[in-house]
This record gives sequence, structure tokens and C-alpha cells, in this order.
Amino acid sequence: MWRSAPAGSATALRLFWRWAVLITEDTGAERYLPAENGFRFIRSAADAETAVREVLHDWSRLSKQAGQCAVEVFDSVRNLRRILDF
Repeated sequence: MWRSAPAGSATALRLFWRWAVLITEDTGAERYLPAENGFRFIRSAADAETAVREVLHDWSRLSKQAGQCAVEVFDSVRNLRRILDF
């Protein structure tokens, strides 16, 4: 059974990102993310094929990286405290 965590909580982000690895178009977002982020940025069909093969080969490591990135970058409570100097 799914248990809802408070919005913006690190727990909710970990639950969501536990299974996520992103393959997405390279738009420059990579420079704002940690080096090991679970994202695979692509520019061509060949890049996409390589990314899919990498994800299928190393899902466990990449999904863990994505979860850690989600907490570090997208946790609203954590980042709001940083922005407001709490």
C-alpha cells in the first residue's frame, strides 16, 4: 500500500526516484546537477541507443544516483531553507 509522505519531503522524493533514471534531451541542464546524477542526456539517436544500453546494464547504480540527486536538488524544504538562510 502506498503511504503518502509530506509534500517536498526527502522521503517522498526518494520513493519517487527509487525507480527513476532519466534519459532526456541535452538542453544544458547537466551543468546544474551533480556529476553523478542518474540522468543520461542525449543529442542524437545514437546517443539514445547508448543511454538505453547503459541504463539497462547499470540500473541499480544509476537509479541510486537519481534518487540522491532528487533529494539534493529538488527537495523544496531543503532548498527553501537554503534560500531563506534558515
